[in-house]
Amino acid sequence: MEYIDFAYYQTVYNGELVKETDFLLYYKFASLIIEKMTLNKVNSNTFDSFHEQIKDKIRLAACLQMDYFALNGGIEEFNISDDFQSVGLGKFNYSKGSTCVKKELYSPLACEALLFTGLLYRGGGCY
Repeated sequence: MEYIDFAYYQTVYNGELVKETDFLLYYKFASLIIEKMTLNKVNSNTFDSFHEQIKDKIRLAACLQMDYFALNGGIEEFNISDDFQSVGLGKFNYSKGSTCVKKELYSPLACEALLFTGLLYRGGGCY
């Protein structure tokens, strides 16, 4: 089960950053992040078991996470790995500078939305 659909994003949350054509992709990645933040306490199988107030916080977190992706260049910006500094093969060597800045995967506002729900996993990256 999806926590939200495009109608919820657009009318209840008043979202404008994610287009309808991109919504499912953004939602997919946002829900994966929420699952990671909560150590899989929140997923499509457990969502219905939560109290309505907690469901509202989860929906808000999903919308905030999608907007965070959109504001930071889209999903593609978070899939680029900048972990290596140099690569070599035979006589060929490639090195990159150390000025690379890795983007934070979690929306700070999505973390705030889930803060007092008891769902956040302390090692999950929010805090």
